Amino acid sequence: MKLLPNVARKAGVASLLAFVGLTGGATACKKPAAQDSLAAEDAANVKTYAESIFKDAEVGLRAAAPILATSSAEALSKDSLAAKEALLDARRRSETLRLLPASFFALVDASGRIVRSSLEVDNLATERFDPACAKATGDDVARVFASLPRNLGPSLLFCKAVPAAQSGVVAVGFNYVDLAFVLRNHLKEHYDGARDAGSYENKTPVFYAAIYDDTLIAWSPETPEIVRAATDKLGFRDKASAATFTVEVESRSYGVAKKELLSKNGSALNVAIVRSDI
Repeated sequence: MKLLPNVARKAGVASLLAFVGLTGGATACKKPAAQDSLAAEDAANVKTYAESIFKDAEVGLRAAAPILATSSAEALSKDSLAAKEALLDARRRSETLRLLPASFFALVDASGRIVRSSLEVDNLATERFDPACAKATGDDVARVFASLPRNLGPSLLFCKAVPAAQSGVVAVGFNYVDLAFVLRNHLKEHYDGARDAGSYENKTPVFYAAIYDDTLIAWSPETPEIVRAATDKLGFRDKASAATFTVEVESRSYGVAKKELLSKNGSALNVAIVRSDI
């Protein structure tokens, strides 16, 4: 029996729908990307952002050093208020330093003693930085991994010599916890902005970040202890471990990815991103 044209079309549609159902509807039901793959993209994003921050730190210090050269650290060490004002003035006059999400700025004398810092409650004054920071010379900006006193803990320091005799060094510091917080917030703002612009349709994922070197690690403050513990068990800090992982925490799947941010003399500063879609 010959089918009428309209009936034939309906039969064809029915057959097509049956075929799509059997094959999984590849065009209509796209499989979501794995969380570890998405975490790898996020880690690459924050690596680029961190590198721009570090570049700005070097540019800002090169601008601030000549300003501080008008008063030597040796002279400023005798007047702590003058030292702090000189430090803040140098920061104000450099737009790059004003906008830099750093934990603190500091003036260091030639012996490595901290003359003054930008902290409101200056609990760094009279402490000593890593000797490598005090030895910065010429136009070079030294990068130093250091564990600072007075509960500031592990930090990344950028140190630039002030171009005058006996002037010492100006330094900018990124505490690991603060840096993890900044990078985590960068990701959140990235996704929030994409969603507002209509290029990202889902809810902003859950993000956590960790900054670590060969011996020390610090998590962004909002990271739950259960997530820290589960992620640490992966052994992701081992240099020989994989670049991405997946971990289950309370029935939620998290992707974990790590990236090296910078290295010096065989030591590396790294970021790990832990993320999960909502």
